[in-house]
Amino acid sequence: MKKLLATASVAVLMSGAAMAVDFKSDDAKINYMVGSDVGRYLKASETKFDEAAFIKGVKDAMAGKEIALTDDELKQVRMIMQKKQQAAQAKMREEQMKKFEAAKKENLEKGKAFLAEKAKDKKVKKTDSGLMYEVLKAGTGKQPKSPEDTVVVHYKGTTIDGKEFDSSYKRGQPATFKLNQVIKGWTEGVQLMKEGAKYRFYIPADLAYGENAPPAIGPNQVLIFDVELLEVKDVAKDAVKK
Repeated sequence: MKKLLATASVAVLMSGAAMAVDFKSDDAKINYMVGSDVGRYLKASETKFDEAAFIKGVKDAMAGKEIALTDDELKQVRMIMQKKQQAAQAKMREEQMKKFEAAKKENLEKGKAFLAEKAKDKKVKKTDSGLMYEVLKAGTGKQPKSPEDTVVVHYKGTTIDGKEFDSSYKRGQPATFKLNQVIKGWTEGVQLMKEGAKYRFYIPADLAYGENAPPAIGPNQVLIFDVELLEVKDVAKDAVKK
């Protein structure tokens, strides 16, 4: 009977079903934050929640009482905690690696299928490197001549599923950079443009970030960029002006 009541008590405590919490005070927020930190630790380390032991530890500490464990017991517990933490971290790394490997394979396959379909579009052109592009608007101004050239562009970047991960339009300011400071697809693609042009680039993973893409993009993603070439800077003239 006692065991049943203890189990029910833990269930109620863990679910929060019978606990109304008012987060209006800073103390309530601090208590909740500490509790959530403890909860995450217990879950990650696969430590069973013991309500009685937990509450006693909190109350004893707040009352200024000596800890109810011997020095040898504390030493042993710390060793156990360390092992649990190491095991939890190893498990997390393993799970993350599995997800990463699965994403690599899935994105690579989806990307190949997407590019193969785009290759059928007569408006889309392809370079020897595998870069694909579409001229949305032709330009009439200067054209970059080398990767050393500095350009000013407006752009928007998305993955093939339409997820936007970067946009100079949203920042309200065009980007300025040397063409050798960006991904290969950009270095090659922008050199095809003239000032005033707007192109859409379909950039294979090996000309983008490959496996080492930022988390917001993901590994082996084909990237789509709408790019407006606003200006090809004359570096020599700019240096003289300064």
